Amino acid sequence: MRAYHAAVAGVLTVLALSGCDNKAKQENVALRQQVAQMQTIGAEKDSLLKMVVDNTQLMNDINSELNKVKDLRTGVLPVSSAESGAMDTVRVQDYLLGKVREVTERINAAETQLAASQRRVRNLSRAGDTLKAQVTAFQNTINQFQAIIDTQKVAILAMTDQINQLQSDNVKLVAQKEELTGQVDTLTTVRNTVYYTIGNKHDLVGRGIAVEEGSKFLFFGGKSLQPARQLDNNGFTMGDMRNLSVVTLPDSTKKYKIISRQNLAGLGAQPSDKGEFRGSIQISNPELFWGPSKYLIIVEQ
Repeated sequence: MRAYHAAVAGVLTVLALSGCDNKAKQENVALRQQVAQMQTIGAEKDSLLKMVVDNTQLMNDINSELNKVKDLRTGVLPVSSAESGAMDTVRVQDYLLGKVREVTERINAAETQLAASQRRVRNLSRAGDTLKAQVTAFQNTINQFQAIIDTQKVAILAMTDQINQLQSDNVKLVAQKEELTGQVDTLTTVRNTVYYTIGNKHDLVGRGIAVEEGSKFLFFGGKSLQPARQLDNNGFTMGDMRNLSVVTLPDSTKKYKIISRQNLAGLGAQPSDKGEFRGSIQISNPELFWGPSKYLIIVEQ
């Protein structure tokens, strides 16, 4: 009987020791799981924090570039640099839109990671009371990050609106500059357009380009050929004084005179003592030569 009780006690002792060993192993496994979960929480917090900081820095960069584009919009650039100025603005806006897309993708990624973290927090909450304090702290961190991301999303929408407005304003600015450039080109063309004609006395008078002025009685007085009071472009050859350096005379054997009010100081070769030319009339200073009149009238002698 005593032997039986001793055997039972031995078995119970072995079972008790075995149960304690299993419990210790289970507690050790649980502890390792808790440590792993804590490390996961810490890593996720660090990852989320870096993502939020990177997004904030990128948004600050976008704001800085936006301010530069706004500076480009102020005032009207010189007409000569209108095209390059507009292109620079367009390139900056394309760059900004790319940055906005990048930060939007980052914010979306952060939200996805936050959602995954949120699900993991719920799972941890059901795991037991040992991690409740850490889970609560992580939940607070997630809430804070979510608030920051929501603010960033609002800011991104505002930045996108600003960039769209800049693009609209730039289109208008380019149109205005093109219009101004066209007006300047037209004015430049008009300013440099000149007219010349060559003919004998009878021909010029008949076409209303020249008139005889003065009076003559017997041997006294005389008449001279002068430009008509009113001249139009009919009967004249049109030219650009920037390119018209030589006026070729029709007949190299004949003499010609200028009867219009050009400044002969602008000629490369002066006429004879009698004011006559042969062969051609060479213009060395167009601004000076055409200054008094845009109509050059040459009469054959």
